Amino acid sequence: MSFELARHDLSIKQQEPIQVYYDEQVVGEYVADLWIEERLIVEIKAVRQLAKQHQAQLVSYLTATQ
Repeated sequence: MSFELARHDLSIKQQEPIQVYYDEQVVGEYVADLWIEERLIVEIKAVRQLAKQHQAQLVSYLTATQ
């Protein structure tokens, strides 16, 4: 996936640490599977079907990274 995106001249970072915020304070880091153009986070899952906990994880990541 990263190879194909890079072929289209997109900036791709793999396993990129992203700061996590709480109440406008940095409280840790989240490591994104892919960080595209420093705007889009891609979390890759190797499962047959997404579960509720995957959705909860996504919401947590989005909230934490603003």
